[in-house]
Amino acid sequence: MKTYARLLMACMLIILIVFYSAFLTRKTDLANDDIGRHLTNGRLVFQDPKVLYTNYYSYTYPDFGFVNHHWLYGVLSYWLYLAGGFGILTAANAIVLLAAFLIMFRLAAKGSSLLAAFAVSLPVILVLTERCGIRPEAFSCLFMAAFIFITCGFLRKRTGMIWLLPLLEVAWVNMHIYFFLGPAVVIAFLLQELAEKGRPVFRDRSFRTLAKVAVAVLAATLANPNGLTGALYPLLMQGNYGFSVLENQTPFMMLGIVPNTHITAYLFMLAAFAVAAICTIRQWRRHLGWMLLAALSIAMSLLMVRNLPLFGLISLPVICLAAERLKRRRRLYHSALAAFGLATAMILLTTPAYYVLPRYPGIGAVDGSEKAAEFFNSNNISGNIFNNYDIGGYVIFYHFPRVRPFVDNRPEAYPAGGFFSELYIPMQSDEGKWQDAMRRFNFSAIYFRYQELTTWGPPFLARRMNDSEWGAVYADGSCIILVRRDSYPGLYMNRITKENAPERLAPMLGSDDPDVATYGAYLLSLLGRSDLALQVFEKSAERYPGYIPSLMSLADIYGKSGDPAVLAKSVRYYEKAIAAGYIRPVAFSGLGMSCMKLGDYARARSAWNTALLLDPFNEGIVSYLKSLDIAEAAQAAQAAGMAAASQMP
Repeated sequence: MKTYARLLMACMLIILIVFYSAFLTRKTDLANDDIGRHLTNGRLVFQDPKVLYTNYYSYTYPDFGFVNHHWLYGVLSYWLYLAGGFGILTAANAIVLLAAFLIMFRLAAKGSSLLAAFAVSLPVILVLTERCGIRPEAFSCLFMAAFIFITCGFLRKRTGMIWLLPLLEVAWVNMHIYFFLGPAVVIAFLLQELAEKGRPVFRDRSFRTLAKVAVAVLAATLANPNGLTGALYPLLMQGNYGFSVLENQTPFMMLGIVPNTHITAYLFMLAAFAVAAICTIRQWRRHLGWMLLAALSIAMSLLMVRNLPLFGLISLPVICLAAERLKRRRRLYHSALAAFGLATAMILLTTPAYYVLPRYPGIGAVDGSEKAAEFFNSNNISGNIFNNYDIGGYVIFYHFPRVRPFVDNRPEAYPAGGFFSELYIPMQSDEGKWQDAMRRFNFSAIYFRYQELTTWGPPFLARRMNDSEWGAVYADGSCIILVRRDSYPGLYMNRITKENAPERLAPMLGSDDPDVATYGAYLLSLLGRSDLALQVFEKSAERYPGYIPSLMSLADIYGKSGDPAVLAKSVRYYEKAIAAGYIRPVAFSGLGMSCMKLGDYARARSAWNTALLLDPFNEGIVSYLKSLDIAEAAQAAQAAGMAAASQMP
């Protein structure tokens, strides 16, 4: 029997590890990830301590104060990179995340059963895969799991391993900003002991030991280069956060961007959490520590999508604890466990494969990710560049210190008011502000990543592509490089133009990756070759049904026509994008405009009202509704006039 149980456990673990690893083994997109800056931190931190205290990298605000709370992660990552490149970094990241999951899986199995832990793990893994990239938060997942495991072990067996926690906290406070979860774990279970045993617990030696450990862990948060400021930084960072980044959005906001297995699984787990709370509420004293951690993880996950992995890890043992109470009702118990497997299958089967699986499966960096940097360096492009937010880490990794970025993906490293709201965003939104920035910084080149979800980035790129002062000289599946005519006349002469674009962009247009092909078609449309762009978009939409970028691109291009038949196509593609899960104001706004042009005022109003519901402060949509009021009034007046004329003798 024991042999059978062990074999069953081994099979379950293998299934879960393979399932999770399918998402963890993804190549790193250096043009979008932070890892380039972390590696540069690791390379420079012992050469120049300013890396620990200042912005350091950008030429716009190099001396602006910055608390580098992840420098140790950079050092460790750099050593691994020297040992085996991006391949070993991918493997190490996967091992860390798998270790965190397996620790929580073991706790879940101990608190309930192996079968319950296996069933609940299936949707939990979908939640965890929201954040699979090479990031320092992987260690927060591992440290949190280790803190919980060691603390729970101490409460059961009173082991001396509990004194490892202050040492782990010293490492944690220098690796990721979520180090505050260490004290939170110890204090949560300390309160559980107090609630369960009452005042006599103060005479308990183990309780006093745990209290001392809690104090030691809190003191360990001061063991960072910035001292008290570093220890309090989780409370202070958002005070200077002048840029809204995707990972800091709520899960409900993310749900409407693309079909998202992680958010759907998260909502299912939230519902399971609610049921678990009902099942365990009568024994709240016994499970107070878990309940407090569950409440904290729910609050954090509701605020920011980046917190979903923490929620997923804590939800696994908590829900299994609740499942244990259903064991006496066997039919209900097995039905509940089957629901987790069924939910996972439904989520996977109802989501297009390219929104489920990693875009670049494998280990290491994305193939050809260094080519843009090689082009930049081989052509000796230098001076002040303008780059957008996402690609800052790429610029730092490949070009610092020869070329410094204008901005990088650390909002807290720049003054919230003086930079993002008064410079970075206005200079892309307003052509006059761009000219002011040109005079101030004398840009020689533009380094731009396509995948911009902002309202200002794509229009800015469109204007530069049609600006005779600038020429696009390089483009691939991740980014585009433009040079200024007066700074690099030779390169400018060899720019991508309307005439040579089909040939220069051929590798992108013929790519099997729908994103790369779509970006190539997008550039074609910017250069005035909408005819060819439409062919690529149509082919992509046919090959990948429900692929939102192609659907939205087709809807937008067709929506610019005045031909009713073409406008009808625009409406159809907007509706397909919305049906595929793109519940965003821009989709309903575009749908309303196409319906307005067709004279379908009722559908236009419905679409714009929905857009306004999603974005209540969008003045553009308000103005559209006002223009619709005028058009409807004119239509009514015209109809009344015609009716009156028909009644005249």
